[in-house]
Amino acid sequence: MSIWLIISIAASLVATLLCLAILFGRGDWMISAIAFDDDGEKYDIKRLRIVSAVMPLVLLLFAWLDVWLEFSKTVSIVIILAIGICGGVLDRFWARNR
Repeated sequence: MSIWLIISIAASLVATLLCLAILFGRGDWMISAIAFDDDGEKYDIKRLRIVSAVMPLVLLLFAWLDVWLEFSKTVSIVIILAIGICGGVLDRFWARNR
């Protein structure tokens, strides 16, 4: 087993634990809309936690699929951009208070 695979697995576990901390409300300090903005009351905190925790997990899952299935670079870039745009749209529109 190569050292890079071990490092990747360890980094994935740490990222997963951080996302779970955000999802269960223990990592609100990691969400920039709450921690750094004065507009934190504009967001529905439960929805913001879901978006902030699930989007990195989806990107992490895609990264591992990309490693195993060996997509072309163009396909990988397009999918990563699509996931990022979906996360931004969900963050700005779905996670806001009405």
